[in-house]
Amino acid sequence: MVVGRSDTFHDRQILAEPWSDFCALLDREEMPWSKRFSAIRRRMDQIDITALPHELQCPVVACYRRTVVGALHTPTEPGFEGVLAHWRIGCITPVHGHPPVVMYAALSGKYRMVMYKLTDEGVVPTGETIMAAGDHLFHVGKGDRYDHFIHSVECVEEGWTLNLYSDDARKGLVFRG
Repeated sequence: MVVGRSDTFHDRQILAEPWSDFCALLDREEMPWSKRFSAIRRRMDQIDITALPHELQCPVVACYRRTVVGALHTPTEPGFEGVLAHWRIGCITPVHGHPPVVMYAALSGKYRMVMYKLTDEGVVPTGETIMAAGDHLFHVGKGDRYDHFIHSVECVEEGWTLNLYSDDARKGLVFRG
């Protein structure tokens, strides 16, 4: 099994203007989560991935590159974050969790996601799903832990995802198998 590493870039300007409304949609507490995510998904359909700068692509085989395109969190205060990721074939992430609110959207490519649940003995697989261009899924958990939506991702066809989190995704717990 190849475990892909990731490089992270922070670029608040590259996508700030055209995608500035994502965080505003996420922050609309009067709107149910399902409607917020549906509105965001419709908004994502307008993204032209062919116009993304070449330097955002991952240059390493079996790896992915994260570009933080918007972040409202600080080191001490949670807040929403948007991450554009370019995935190379063969990349497999470690089993990991996230903050309570997560949305994954496949802009292009194909991904195998294995889901897990946390037990007293560790993490146990509960199922898997394949995501392709146009697909999205989300999770809204309770509490402020970073062990929500435990999963691993395998890139089976190179592409782009846009991921939204209720805090810095790198705070998510990593589980050893």
